[in-house]
Amino acid sequence: MSEVLQQPAAKDPEDGIQDAEPRAWDSQELWLSLAQRQWRSLVLVPVDREASVGDMARALADIGTQLADVPVTAVLADGLGGAGEGTQTSERARTKALVHRLRSLREAGAREKLVVAVQPVTVESLGVLVAREADVVVLCVEMGRSRSEAVRRTTSLIGRERIAGCLVVE
Repeated sequence: MSEVLQQPAAKDPEDGIQDAEPRAWDSQELWLSLAQRQWRSLVLVPVDREASVGDMARALADIGTQLADVPVTAVLADGLGGAGEGTQTSERARTKALVHRLRSLREAGAREKLVVAVQPVTVESLGVLVAREADVVVLCVEMGRSRSEAVRRTTSLIGRERIAGCLVVE
């Protein structure tokens, strides 16, 4: 992994400094950090079993829409194969369609960016296929909660060379 991207904690109201929209500011900083790379598809992968990165994907797409010169879309792929979410065939079909969309972005030189949120790949292995097809993968860990074993396992499943960095949420 090449870099650690860290979200600052919200300011304490007693500091006299308050951020009216801390999520917007955090998303902007992450977007600007990622903008230093050439990419069309970004996959956010949480390492914790209970974690979700859908809100971060939507926030990044929102800020990207304001700052990028191409359309930016959030795709929430957190139901690729979860228990009780449809047949195995439909889950595989959704995964295949998303992988095809990511591949076509790269091959066609599309003028659009996708920010994809997946479930932890230790919970939903179909997310590995999506992450491996993306231009950029960012692991999302929670300070004081995420276990190093979960980070290692996630990194192993996706492949260290595919991971651009790690977003540490305090």
